[in-house]
Amino acid sequence: MIEALERFRDSVRDNTDAALFSFVGHATEINGKLFLIPAGLRQKDTSVMSDDDLERHLRRHALPFGEIQAILRQVRKGQKPTVFVLDCCRSNGFYSTRAAVEERMAAPSLDLINSCIIFSTQSGQV
Repeated sequence: MIEALERFRDSVRDNTDAALFSFVGHATEINGKLFLIPAGLRQKDTSVMSDDDLERHLRRHALPFGEIQAILRQVRKGQKPTVFVLDCCRSNGFYSTRAAVEERMAAPSLDLINSCIIFSTQSGQV
């Protein structure tokens, strides 16, 4: 996923008026942050992890959407529009029970400077 993001970043750096970033797959939210989950990541029972431990786990194995936004804003100098289409659940098998999901969810804080984000689901939904 990181290599694909780097190729995309380089392709939209200076040569386009608008950029379209699309992600189809799984995602999860924790501590107000949205993480995009790469294909093939093994599920793990995280029901006994603290929110901070779970966030550290996700930072090692997934892509924080806020960092994707920051990277694209930096190379596009915050001046050119970027459209994000996220067709993903925002809760998933990283949690062992529905109750655990509801207790740990927090709507992510999103940076909307010169960008538009289209979600296929609401926060906490599959």
